[in-house]
Amino acid sequence: MDTGWTAAESSSEDRHVDIGRLQAELDRMGVNPSRYSLKGGTPEDGFSIKSQGREWIVYYSERGGRYNIEKFATEHAACRRLLSLLTGDTDAPTEDPGDTH
Repeated sequence: MDTGWTAAESSSEDRHVDIGRLQAELDRMGVNPSRYSLKGGTPEDGFSIKSQGREWIVYYSERGGRYNIEKFATEHAACRRLLSLLTGDTDAPTEDPGDTH
């Protein structure tokens, strides 16, 4: 599935991915909103992204539980990961080029 975000674009500062851009891209692609939450929480059978302290987490939610929790140092990396999970684009880069953890 074409995400419209190439690796070259993801490395430029003006193409930084945040929650707002992620929402716009998911809308553009027609991804069913019942499959995800951009506000954390525990959607039934869906993916979530959430700021937690100084890091971001992406996880799958089912029956009120959180599973397969992945932690990221930046919002950009977490957004890229959630996009790849929702679109099946396993080649999508998740790391923020400016992130030095």
